[in-house]
Amino acid sequence: MRPKTNLFVLLAIQLTFLTFGSAPTSASKDNCLLHGSAETRYLLFQIFTAGPGGAGLPVFPQQGQYATTVQDIIARVGVKGDRENKLGFTLGPLTLSQSDDDIRRLIDGGFDLAKREDVAVAFHIDDQMFWDGRKDLATKDSIEWTDWNGTLAKARRLEWGDPPARVAPPLCLNSQGVQAAASQRARLIGTEIKKHVDALKASGKDCLFAGVFAGWESMIGKDFDTNRLVGYHALKNRGLDASRSRAELDQALTNTVRDFIELWARELVRAGVPSNKIYCHLAFADKANLPPATTFIQASGYAPPDVAFDKLYRAGFSTYPSEDTFDQLHAEVQKHGNQPWISAEGTNVVPNGMSGEPTMETYLGKMFNHGAVITNVYSWGIGGESERNRNMFRRATENGEALAAYAKFLRGKPLVEQERSPNTFSVNRFRGKIETIQKELPSWVARTGRPDIAQSHMQKLDAFIKAGRLQDADAAANEILKLMHQ
Repeated sequence: MRPKTNLFVLLAIQLTFLTFGSAPTSASKDNCLLHGSAETRYLLFQIFTAGPGGAGLPVFPQQGQYATTVQDIIARVGVKGDRENKLGFTLGPLTLSQSDDDIRRLIDGGFDLAKREDVAVAFHIDDQMFWDGRKDLATKDSIEWTDWNGTLAKARRLEWGDPPARVAPPLCLNSQGVQAAASQRARLIGTEIKKHVDALKASGKDCLFAGVFAGWESMIGKDFDTNRLVGYHALKNRGLDASRSRAELDQALTNTVRDFIELWARELVRAGVPSNKIYCHLAFADKANLPPATTFIQASGYAPPDVAFDKLYRAGFSTYPSEDTFDQLHAEVQKHGNQPWISAEGTNVVPNGMSGEPTMETYLGKMFNHGAVITNVYSWGIGGESERNRNMFRRATENGEALAAYAKFLRGKPLVEQERSPNTFSVNRFRGKIETIQKELPSWVARTGRPDIAQSHMQKLDAFIKAGRLQDADAAANEILKLMHQ
């Protein structure tokens, strides 16, 4: 998962506790075909949910019925779209902690609201993070190990802010108890969804169901205390030990993640959800910015992009647009035959504070112009009115240009992609500056005899990098380069 700034922690903590008012009465593929060929494309907005017992995070303040948020989206966007391009909302997380009745109420209420407002609904499953309400999973057989000695992880680390969130221990994805819990929950969700999809088909409104995301940045997570990836329990269950090569262990854990997503998808299909309405949700790791001594597979939490492409589900990714994100993502989609894919999470800003694409229209175009059938936009309404203009994610999602871009897409107008300005901060250019400094600064010190000046500038640069203030670090690097070339 991409680290998220302390502003983004509002997405996790200041969630909307969903309640439903009284609603008015009213396994094969179903593509919502248009003229026998094209699929409906959906512009969705994530609405965060929590049932009794919570979803593993500290506070879920009650902020009213979620229908109010959906109505706000409809009013401010101003266009609902049609069977070609449709507005909608996504409810989730649907967690393992929530009771079966909570899940039924959430799904029933979501479909009722979709029909009432003539917008689409999707459902976003948390496959493994928030399970602390399940005593049946709080056993040594279901929890991951931090080493080959079988030391149980005490908590999972979520890099959703500073400090990181501490949630329930990471689950062993191939343990019998975890797989049984996932299977039961997937069948329940699938059965409830099928009931409503059948009713939508009967009334000619089948396109009001956008899909179900079978996971929430699925991966093998990190132990909170050590900040290290786990997975030793899953490896042991696969008959492996420390004698195997790192590459073999990495591949085994990658297979474990894929198998777990497939389990969710398979049970959803068996319960009656159309297979092409099921999507995975992976974080999209940046190949160019790996932590030291970390492989790309490890940086992705053993969920590299290849895992997203599978016969049982469609590809879904988080899309926070650093400069190479979409180029890398488009290459992955092309490599796998240009299959339909989705953005399961994102908005037009990078969690480290960097700006995203030049415009929201460009951001949407980087997806819908390249085979995406859903873009699920995050952060609408988080934190309430006080955060409307303060939170950088909300500013990206709710500004005037973004609203105009949403309406343009929903009216079926072409989305224009703008190039980034050459003056925009570039991680690649910044990396080149650092390499130049590392290479040439020692010679400058030897020539001038001023190690004190060099040390002062380098301490400033290092402090900015450690604080994640990359734009300030870039300016500090420019100062050093100017000093060296005087």
